[in-house]
Amino acid sequence: MVNMRNKFVEKLPDTTMGNFVSLMMVPTRHASETSLSTVVAEIKKQKLQFEGVESVQQLAENSRLLRSKVGNQDLENVEAWREDIVGFSGQEVRDEGENTDVVSGADDWWVVVFVVGKDWVFEYVKHNYTIDNPDFVDLQPSRDGGSGRGRGRGGGGGRRNLPFSHFIFPHQHLLSLSLSLSHTVTDLQMKSMAHPASSVRTFSILFSFLLQFSSFASSQSFIGVNYGVVADNIPAPEATAKLLQSTSISKVRMYGADPAMIRALANTGIGIVIGAANGDIPALASDPNFATQWVNSNVLAYPDSNIIVITVGNEVMTAVDQSLVPLCLPAMQNVQNALNAGSQSFIGVNYGVVADNIPAPEATAKLLQSTSISKVRMYGADPAMIRALANTGIGIVIGAANGDIPALASDPNFATQWVNSNVLAYPDSNIIVITVGNEVMTAVDQSLVPLCLPAMQNVQNALNAASLGGKIKVSTVHSMAVLGGSDPPSSAVFNSGFSDTMRSLLKFHSANGSPFMINPYPFFAYQSDTRAETLAFCLFQPNSGRVDSGNGIKYMNMFDAQVDAVRSALNALGFKDIEIVVAETGWAYKGDPNETGPSIENARAYNGNLINHLRSKVGTPLMPGKSIDTYIFALYDENLKPGPGSERSFGLFKPDLSMTYDAGLSKNSQTPTTPTSPTTPATPSSVQGAGWCVPKPGVSDAQLQSNLDYVCSQGLDCGPLQPGGACFEPNTVASHATYAMNLLYQTAGRNPWNCDFLHTATLTSNNPSYNHCTYPGGV
Repeated sequence: MVNMRNKFVEKLPDTTMGNFVSLMMVPTRHASETSLSTVVAEIKKQKLQFEGVESVQQLAENSRLLRSKVGNQDLENVEAWREDIVGFSGQEVRDEGENTDVVSGADDWWVVVFVVGKDWVFEYVKHNYTIDNPDFVDLQPSRDGGSGRGRGRGGGGGRRNLPFSHFIFPHQHLLSLSLSLSHTVTDLQMKSMAHPASSVRTFSILFSFLLQFSSFASSQSFIGVNYGVVADNIPAPEATAKLLQSTSISKVRMYGADPAMIRALANTGIGIVIGAANGDIPALASDPNFATQWVNSNVLAYPDSNIIVITVGNEVMTAVDQSLVPLCLPAMQNVQNALNAGSQSFIGVNYGVVADNIPAPEATAKLLQSTSISKVRMYGADPAMIRALANTGIGIVIGAANGDIPALASDPNFATQWVNSNVLAYPDSNIIVITVGNEVMTAVDQSLVPLCLPAMQNVQNALNAASLGGKIKVSTVHSMAVLGGSDPPSSAVFNSGFSDTMRSLLKFHSANGSPFMINPYPFFAYQSDTRAETLAFCLFQPNSGRVDSGNGIKYMNMFDAQVDAVRSALNALGFKDIEIVVAETGWAYKGDPNETGPSIENARAYNGNLINHLRSKVGTPLMPGKSIDTYIFALYDENLKPGPGSERSFGLFKPDLSMTYDAGLSKNSQTPTTPTSPTTPATPSSVQGAGWCVPKPGVSDAQLQSNLDYVCSQGLDCGPLQPGGACFEPNTVASHATYAMNLLYQTAGRNPWNCDFLHTATLTSNNPSYNHCTYPGGV
């Protein structure tokens, strides 16, 4: 009997000592290759691709989560498999001597290894290890500092090593930045001369360790090729793409971002490395907007192409023009920021055109690219606007009008012509959804209701015929009136008047993977219940919350309650797989004198807090941990719309392209958020940059108790206010609320609007700490 773990650790290079390693070993008799695929999938599902991991402690916790999750997978002989797992996490690599984890040296093993440095992660998954097998690879570096060769017998006897998968990637972002490989090697060599025992050397060794298994790869994801085009006889991109697919090459590195080649590689699965030229570095470094435009044009414009790395410059550190060296990192940072902003794919906007002062399509497209808005919903299919959005990467929802439904339903040829004219005519525009009608189920013309599904089916068939059925979804948009009731959310069901039609529509959505699109408006909910607590509930501001009597869930905002009502109605009919998309939601900033609710302050509060709520990715109680696609109404005012004044006053931007108010959509105005939605003020405090948030004089205990309840329901640490806590005494509502309100202010971003609490709070430079009760914050 031997200690398998220590046996493996002995094979690690000396230079890995002190770096974090997570090791999981599974006997092959209990886990087939298929079941190990499940394990690796679980690794990625549990976000163990290390995106956002900032510490060894966090990584250790992730490893523990992995083991608890994997233990529930459908593996053969699960209990025995669990008993035989040998692993460790949250420890530094070191020789530990014998311990109780011992196994037979005759066993075969799957081995999953993560070695983590400060800014990189090495993952290796391998099977068919045995203690005495000659193919157990020697990982010690060779004398010249490189990696030693494995001791396998090549074509001789013994079991063949078959790596399951392995790769190296930075953990900050899946679509990560790097310098070119040749630059990196040069830089590593320079650093190694000064720090021969540094983690840089470890990285080099591990990278070589990865490469030495290439001849045994079952999935040769590490083999790439450079694609240079300084020639006049390069084959066509389509031919090149086909050639690559006939080889084991899985990645292509370009020295620029060739649009034709990127398009040719779409839907091939081939990883693409694109490059920003050395000449672009000054502009990328000095102008974040240029970086945003570069990412929009060269990354977001190709959603079906597997772009995996952006190289900023080539061999910059050793280039003749040494002025680029200090600019390289700022350029990379601006590109990274643009990628991060572009990843907010859940924020969309509605583009209505019932107006005579809408800005030109080209100006609108440029405006959208300066924001974190990633999708635009049109109510028709405006050719000029669709063309203006070409190659921007912005997702486009186009609509077939209610008036088109009869023809689409009765004539498949009309549907084909509609798709040809409004979709196929724009190959460079990223059309993602077609909505067939708007609020048809509750429209005045009820003759359209039975025609809606046949129209959707004919449009879907036309897309399928054009090989676009999997890329572009077909849906229709509903008002909240399709629900027979929504309070409490858990009791919601669809209106019985069209239950059969709705069930048929839902079957279509389920079969085609298309979303259920709904228009929830807390704005209108408030107009029917104008209590102050309802306004706070609708604006994501501090409130006592509302408990769903059906399941006990406490809702802290109206948006979540309305969306979860739709989720409950879908679930009640058995359609738990259908995704929800919020096609419209917003708040008017102006209205007629007799309208309750419209104001600049309320509109900024609703939309700003909604955006923060989406960015937090908290989700809703019934759909936690994700943000559903949400289209805010609207990009511009529509000054020709009929109805009350509020109908013409939902625009986020004015005709001159300036902001009506700042809702936090500008890319350079984004700030990280806590997992809850911070408060946006009706009136910003006049004290800027002060250190602490405290109640205003004269605020009632009832309001302070509401503030206290709100903060402590948001997952923040109110432990110091509990009996025995440092801030429990004095045991008064005023004292506890003061601590809690400041706690939210400090954790939500320390913006003036984080210290509003419905006009009950103010900022101060006087530290309210006392005795052993320390208030976080300070100037």
